Amino acid sequence: MKNLRKRHKIEQSLGGQTLHRVADGFKIRRKTGVDGDRIKTDPKFGNTLLSTYDFTTAAIAGRVLREALSFVIGNARDSRMTIRLTTQMRHVLKRDAQHARGQRQVQNGDLSLLHGFQFNADCPLPNLLLAPYTTTVDRETGLAQVIMDGYKPRKVINSPKNATHYVLHMAATAVDFVTGKAQTAVVETLPQPLDEHQAPGITLSAQLEANSDKPLFVVLGMHFLSIENGIRYAVGGSGFSGLAIVGVE
Repeated sequence: MKNLRKRHKIEQSLGGQTLHRVADGFKIRRKTGVDGDRIKTDPKFGNTLLSTYDFTTAAIAGRVLREALSFVIGNARDSRMTIRLTTQMRHVLKRDAQHARGQRQVQNGDLSLLHGFQFNADCPLPNLLLAPYTTTVDRETGLAQVIMDGYKPRKVINSPKNATHYVLHMAATAVDFVTGKAQTAVVETLPQPLDEHQAPGITLSAQLEANSDKPLFVVLGMHFLSIENGIRYAVGGSGFSGLAIVGVE
């Protein structure tokens, strides 16, 4: 209730304007005062209405993808992740050449534009993991893999000072943006030591339904642990939790 009272005072003192918090401060937005029914029926607002439809479609698609990957997103997100993903989904929508504005669908757009999306812009995965890797997706078999050759962890991983181990995790998901349903498989490594020794190659494999006709996504992420006397303690928090889309099929 305290926050509501504060907002109410601001609106009154600024003559119907609303104060919105953003990443770098505040923005003031004036209420239009235009009735919602008029926007839906008045030809003058036709473009506004079509843009609203597209924005809504993009926002829903972003929510569906986030929910499909909720098991791995966890702390690997920044405060503006939702709006950043919605914005990227709008770019995807604009590539739908089969439909007019207001009727465009994500699955008919260019989903490859989501490749490389960082769920945590405050800690992009490439800032943590410098080792190269390869992503493969076999739609016919439903097998998705992330393959890494051998490496020396201390040389290719940026970790918190108190971390002793790291965990790589991967998810593959087949998303139906029409129904909002998804099939998701999640795998992760055992805790791997952060040391100077040569680590063997790692292959993360996730199995989805074979011959799916739905868009397929692969994400790769990592987090850090401090292990003492066999007890695992999470360290680094969101400042050292990266997750990225590394494959789109």
